[in-house]
Amino acid sequence: MSAVTESSAPVASSPPQPRSAICEVLLRYGVDFPSANAAAANELQYWSLPSIDSIFRQVELPAEYPPLALRPSDDRDISLFTLFSFQPRNLRAPTHLVRRSATERNALCVNAAGQWSLRSSGYIALSHVWKEGIRGGPEGFNRFQLSRIIETLKKAGLEMEWLWIDVLAIPSGSGSADDDELKVTIINNLADIYKQADAVLILDALLLRMSPRTLTDVAVGLVCGNWITRIWTYQEVKLASRALIVTSSRTVELAAVVSELELLASSQPLLFEQLLKSICRLMRYDALGVSIKDIAMSCGERETGNEIDYVRAFFPVLGLKWNVRWGPEDGMKAIYSSRWMQAGSMVLLHGRKRMTSAPAWAPFRLTGLEGNIIGGMA
Repeated sequence: MSAVTESSAPVASSPPQPRSAICEVLLRYGVDFPSANAAAANELQYWSLPSIDSIFRQVELPAEYPPLALRPSDDRDISLFTLFSFQPRNLRAPTHLVRRSATERNALCVNAAGQWSLRSSGYIALSHVWKEGIRGGPEGFNRFQLSRIIETLKKAGLEMEWLWIDVLAIPSGSGSADDDELKVTIINNLADIYKQADAVLILDALLLRMSPRTLTDVAVGLVCGNWITRIWTYQEVKLASRALIVTSSRTVELAAVVSELELLASSQPLLFEQLLKSICRLMRYDALGVSIKDIAMSCGERETGNEIDYVRAFFPVLGLKWNVRWGPEDGMKAIYSSRWMQAGSMVLLHGRKRMTSAPAWAPFRLTGLEGNIIGGMA
């Protein structure tokens, strides 16, 4: 793992920069508008425009496709890859191993050769954004893309034989009762899978195109990427015993980024305090655990493409088990029941409809809420 060193320090701007001006800089480097707008209103509002521009000049352009996505131009390389490797184009997890992984609560991992192993240690887990290209389906997962992922990790200085990849290890579901039950069983095992991993790797398309000079640059890239906007990635990193951020040239410890920001925020709170808060919310703190107040504060702008996952995705990090027959409100009732004393602190939050049954005063979701949490975040 390569070291990241400090270079020129960012410059503060007071009063805050116009949000539109910060967005203009970020959009120029391929940051999506929702992420740019959120960062401009929060973490980067007091940063000078040249300081922001200096960080994002380290991003490789163009960005027509995310670094780990398959492109139309890959067709020839994929054909050559499968021809000379004498292997099928797609890789699928054997059904009997998927079932064993569910019952034995172990991670079903794959290596570069397409071999499988059920493991309780000695593997790394990927945390990624589905729309940025690491995708699977009923036909399986492309072997050429697996090779690209492994080469990207090697380039960043990280080598590990066994990988756990959700799109390979969790059934996509065919709609049958057996497949749905199997998928939910593995989802209920995710806490073990992420905790037992040697490391959880944060893969964000923006950071994978960046060669950051400093730990601060890594933090800014992280809050401006798509990874931090997704529901599932929150629980993945909160369960990690060790979280690593992957850039185009190195891997960086999430804990090291937090330590650096703590030091900087003590002397320059205007620049670094909000950035520190955003990154600290990603860290695992066993002594404190995760509360529903933590989730409401950390996931206000996070999204997912599946309605039920606005509830189900928080079950692993809260130590709860999902029932395959539940809908979203059933899941929220289980969350509130498990954290009844914390639930009362949410009564003043608004922005979502309320529960239709007890507790009828509580928000129907923990995301997209506004207002004040009673008693703060303690």
